[in-house]
Amino acid sequence: MIDNLIEFPVISVFDGRGTKRKFDIICLNEQELISIVEQMKSREDFEIAQFMFHSFSFIDQKGDIGAKPYFTFGTNICYGINKPLMKQFENFLDYLYNDPCIEIVTFDDLLKSGFSIPSFWGDGIFHSGTEKSKILARDYKTGRFNAKSVKGKFFSRFRDIRSIMEGGYFDRCAVIESMNCYINSKVIDAANEILNGHMLVNPQIEAIEYNISDFDWNIMSSNEPDSFQLYLQGLNPVQILVHAFDMSKDKSYLKFALRLLYSWRDYSLDDINTKNNKFIWNEYSAALRVENILYFIKTCSLSGLWNNEMFAELSKILLIHGEWLNNDKNYISNDNNGVMMDQALLYLGYVFDDNSWMENAKKRLLEQESFAFSKKEAHKGSNKSYMTRKLFYNIGHFLENINDDFSEKIFSNMKRNH
Repeated sequence: MIDNLIEFPVISVFDGRGTKRKFDIICLNEQELISIVEQMKSREDFEIAQFMFHSFSFIDQKGDIGAKPYFTFGTNICYGINKPLMKQFENFLDYLYNDPCIEIVTFDDLLKSGFSIPSFWGDGIFHSGTEKSKILARDYKTGRFNAKSVKGKFFSRFRDIRSIMEGGYFDRCAVIESMNCYINSKVIDAANEILNGHMLVNPQIEAIEYNISDFDWNIMSSNEPDSFQLYLQGLNPVQILVHAFDMSKDKSYLKFALRLLYSWRDYSLDDINTKNNKFIWNEYSAALRVENILYFIKTCSLSGLWNNEMFAELSKILLIHGEWLNNDKNYISNDNNGVMMDQALLYLGYVFDDNSWMENAKKRLLEQESFAFSKKEAHKGSNKSYMTRKLFYNIGHFLENINDDFSEKIFSNMKRNH
């Protein structure tokens, strides 16, 4: 349930050749469809299934050799009705109708009946009856994450964040002060390099040639491959472009930054392309990415380059990050990267009005602070100690700016342990 909207997840199956498909009339033959329904009937946790097809499913888009189309619409061609598929569908309907264990209902009928909605995880994955498909279905492991259903609050949060952004709230409350990686005198040149096909992520790392239309987010730099990937996944190129806009007020930088953001979004949703990249959901890159996305949003909201599509897409991305950062399984204790995670989570907790995120970040920060400023750690005089103190001061000032009394605890603990 998402407010008054009910989501029925698409059911996944393995066809006879072992390819993962949708439970859809176009994807499966008659015997495969029947085999899958028989499995559904045998499962105690599976009482409702939605069968999928489209208004165009029964259009013949291939045609016989030499046939002339009835009409074309864009790249879609219609040669008439796909009669074999229609016959297959009719046979499948006959099978459903003649089975006394199966009832056919519309979504409307289902809601009126008061029947309980099945578990979000009750869809599972099915096979088409062949040995290969049975083995694949048995061994299949995955997880599913729908940003719209995060804690069932997406739409209420949606309204909250819209009012914040449309009101220029980011600027007034100083949610994020970006730690720009290029100094002002160098940032325009760096941004122009990015616009002209040379990807830059940090002044100390060489540029790599790329094409935004077909960009490989797994690309590695030759001199600092790991650092390059870490900063790339942290979306430092977006930060550079936004910083360049701040310096020049040239909106082409923001427009290109949005293209990069959408490119990363599409890449991040590709499980195959991302599965071997250890930097995409790294504690440092995830925290840095939140800061850079918020920096982009703040700047766009103040420059007039803000619309509903951008709002919806970037909100989804940030909600996913909030859930990931809040998960203690991903957390790094006794380390600056963990402090960065909490800082990013505080930003997101404030933006999305999620007190549970903020409280978890505060709890973890007290433990981090106790460790970082103990006598053993505080007097090492290392650059790491300096960075830790700077991070905590930034967090304290942020909380102070939003009138959160926890800032006093942060500052007093730092003074006491110094």
